Amino acid sequence: MTNATMFVKKTSGHARAGMRSGTCALISLSLIAMSAAAAAAVQNGDFRATRVVDNLWDGVNSNGVITVHATPHDIMIEGDHTEAVPFGASACYADVTGDGVPELVVGDSRGFVWIFAQRSARGQFPPRFERGRFLPTYLGRVLNIDVADYNGDGQNDILVGTVEGVVQLLLNRGKGEFMPPEFVPSYAALDVGKVRARQALETKGMFPLIMQGKTALCIGSFAAPRLVDWDKNGTPELVIGEGSFSANAVYLYRNVGNKATPQFPQAQRAWLAYGMGREHLSPAVGDLDGDGDYDLLVGERTGGLWWYEQQVSNRHSAAVEVTQPHAEAVLVGNSRTPVGVMPRPYLADADADGDLDLWLGCNDGVVRLSRNIGTRNVPVFATPIEVRATDVLRPYLQPPWPWESNCRGDDNAAIIMTTGTETAEGSAARVTFAHVAFAEQYSGKGGHIVHHGHMPIAYDQPYTVTLRVRGRNVTATCNLGQAGEGYVVGDTLETKFGGDRSWPLKLSPQWQTVRFPFTLKRLTSGTRTNQVTGATLGFGIADPKPDGYVDFTDVSVTPAATAEEPAAAGATGN
Repeated sequence: MTNATMFVKKTSGHARAGMRSGTCALISLSLIAMSAAAAAAVQNGDFRATRVVDNLWDGVNSNGVITVHATPHDIMIEGDHTEAVPFGASACYADVTGDGVPELVVGDSRGFVWIFAQRSARGQFPPRFERGRFLPTYLGRVLNIDVADYNGDGQNDILVGTVEGVVQLLLNRGKGEFMPPEFVPSYAALDVGKVRARQALETKGMFPLIMQGKTALCIGSFAAPRLVDWDKNGTPELVIGEGSFSANAVYLYRNVGNKATPQFPQAQRAWLAYGMGREHLSPAVGDLDGDGDYDLLVGERTGGLWWYEQQVSNRHSAAVEVTQPHAEAVLVGNSRTPVGVMPRPYLADADADGDLDLWLGCNDGVVRLSRNIGTRNVPVFATPIEVRATDVLRPYLQPPWPWESNCRGDDNAAIIMTTGTETAEGSAARVTFAHVAFAEQYSGKGGHIVHHGHMPIAYDQPYTVTLRVRGRNVTATCNLGQAGEGYVVGDTLETKFGGDRSWPLKLSPQWQTVRFPFTLKRLTSGTRTNQVTGATLGFGIADPKPDGYVDFTDVSVTPAATAEEPAAAGATGN
């Protein structure tokens, strides 16, 4: 990299210097040169530098611990400011295959639901599981799930609470199959304004929502559902925790329907547990003290687990009374915050001894289990242990940071980037390259490989993008985005965007070198002292087939005068 240096800026989300991704998913990279006249080469453009990445697409890390995708998400903290906090796993232990043996069902923060079959004998502690399989569909970020029989057919379904505060229904089609055979449901990025204004929604092509007439039941944000016969009258009620600071409560919706067609009208909503200033309440339901009624064990943002006890007068009562919290958070092992922030608890008997053990979905994506070493009437929860499963996917090599893989915002493909090496044709030299494909062949609509950083380009100067590429069964483009320019209107600073370029890539299984010339011009008039503008370079992947892939290497952006050959035929420039 002659007379050039790389500046890397770590950001949350996609690297952006004024580039709009449009309809294509992006493999984005950015560069910076010491001067506009110097050649700008891509850091790690031949991909010989690598890092070892744990392959979590079987839901198990290389140490044999169940671990699903964990990602940060911006939330409101104490009604004062937003902050990115880690979200990970939401775990349930219940039979979804109908064989009488519970499975471990886990929602992750990236948008997938995973099912782990149990391999150990019932009652063995700790239980062990087979590798996980994820349902090939996107369900929205930061999932909070429950497993229960929603429609009274004797099979356990999956309820998925979303960031928007609604609850999706994954109905069991038999033997733990939840995907409709005729199509793969897509995720509708719900219009939160319409949801909260109780306006009709377009839900065609997605999993059904719990509805209140023609509008969706909406709790506010970060719905955490539990379906349970709370008052033991023979029909299930909906217990649901809420995530926003202003509400911070757990509610109960009475069922005015029946087992087969439950109905939870807004008029039947009642407070069940006041958050008392706690946030992101995620309830578990179970009879913790053996008195014959249900209690709540509620996880909250800062890591505490709070026991809310149901009062005797709540049983079979038309008017639900608020449960009463114990004075201190539950002690788990020797800690009242045993697994860090954002715990998602679930109560179920893991060792078949008749009492309730505590399953914990954790913010690092790990599922942990705390055994009840007390009794049915006086629970004592031991230090949580990691839940183990069979790891079948080995770690792989990947280009290091600032490269990062991401899905598209509303279509969570199982995109994965690895580093490949092969012998060059007709030569003993080794070629290293980035290989972008899809785990379990779940391609969705594409995904992102992001390179975080910035690339300054001199205005009105010719440059050439050069790369070697191959692939098949995807539509690919090379995209260049120009940074926005600030300009003053009256006393307001505005930003103008434009100047983007897009060049189609004609992929084939053989390596080909392509070159695209470009020049970036000023977007606004007026005197400027700056001679450069920011830019990003990316590769769009759209409409991939399950076996689609793209390989690329030797990517560079150079002043056109340094190019050794003319631009590739068919390349489009200014």
